[in-house]
Amino acid sequence: MAQPAYVTEYLAALEVKKGTPYTSTSIKVTYPTANIIELARPVDGVGEGGVGISINATVMFFKAWGEQSFLSDGKTYIFKSDCVILVGILRAIV
Repeated sequence: MAQPAYVTEYLAALEVKKGTPYTSTSIKVTYPTANIIELARPVDGVGEGGVGISINATVMFFKAWGEQSFLSDGKTYIFKSDCVILVGILRAIV
């Protein structure tokens, strides 16, 4: 039996603002089939290779551009700088 390959179907790009809370629920209301978010790029085109993120008011940590995260309910994200995130669906292709 063939093992599936996984690809991302992108639904939208969202510009997020530094220090503004964004909830997984609000993203899923607009894009109900979404199951991943991906860090796309800094808004100003200048970045350290990624951005700091706090999830549910925890300590901020660094994630690199291009990294994906599963989009589940009950999360609040705060970003250290203005950036663009992609919203998508991770799909198995056989």
